Amino acid sequence: MGDGDFYALSDDQLKRLLAGELDPAQFLQGAGSEKPRENFGQAKAVWYELSQVLQAEGGCGAEQTTAIPAMAGYSYAD
Repeated sequence: MGDGDFYALSDDQLKRLLAGELDPAQFLQGAGSEKPRENFGQAKAVWYELSQVLQAEGGCGAEQTTAIPAMAGYSYAD
């Protein structure tokens, strides 16, 4: 969890994170039995490029939340 990290996870996992059913720090760091499918860590340096690649997928975070981590952006898969 840090500035510019991107995570790929299921819609179910996202719903449970937002509802507080999964501990954000443990889940996003892959420290528990359940973890995100992918973690694109340390992406801050390539934020613009990555946002352009993910734009068609709506992967830049259409919504904002303070539940996972502060001011995280998220969007559901189509």
